[in-house]
Amino acid sequence: MAIMGGKTDTGEIQDVAVSRDGAISTRPDGYTWIDEETITVSTLALPLSVSKVSKALVAWIEVQTADIRYWLSGTLPTTTAGHILYNTDMALLENRAEMQGLRMIRDGSSDATVVVSYGR
Repeated sequence: MAIMGGKTDTGEIQDVAVSRDGAISTRPDGYTWIDEETITVSTLALPLSVSKVSKALVAWIEVQTADIRYWLSGTLPTTTAGHILYNTDMALLENRAEMQGLRMIRDGSSDATVVVSYGR
């Protein structure tokens, strides 16, 4: 899953998800969304909620208010190490191992909000 910017019919810029087969959506289709949570990401690396991950097969995350860094291996990211998701970026965690391994920390001086939808 890749995240790309695009223009809507009204000319607005919007991030969209592009799957490996080229399908485009603003949110992944084909899942039943069963739970959600909002996480404040600050100076301590945080995982997703274990109780929510245990019921889900996928997670759709959207970063809001500030950038974050993350690892999917369970390794703790730092403000200088880890993949970056920028404010307004979205990502699909495609299996339970990715959800269980996700650790997030803010990248910069402002806390970020991460909105998560859990699906099957």
